[in-house]
Amino acid sequence: MTLLDVDMILLDVDPNVVQPGWAPLFIVLLLGIVMVFLYFSMRKQFRKIRLPEDEESDNAEESASERPPRTPS
Repeated sequence: MTLLDVDMILLDVDPNVVQPGWAPLFIVLLLGIVMVFLYFSMRKQFRKIRLPEDEESDNAEESASERPPRTPS
């Protein structure tokens, strides 16, 4: 007896009658949509991060070109 046979005996389910339903498909699609939303949100947050060397290079560029300082958006 394999582990699958033991599971079928314990669950008392006929493997020829069991069919996949629509609910798992919708759950997987919903998880995919949530993952895409989280990916774009993470990208947006990563763009807001300012590292010290980025700020120094931004300050050097601004002083070299005599631009007015940026305002936060």
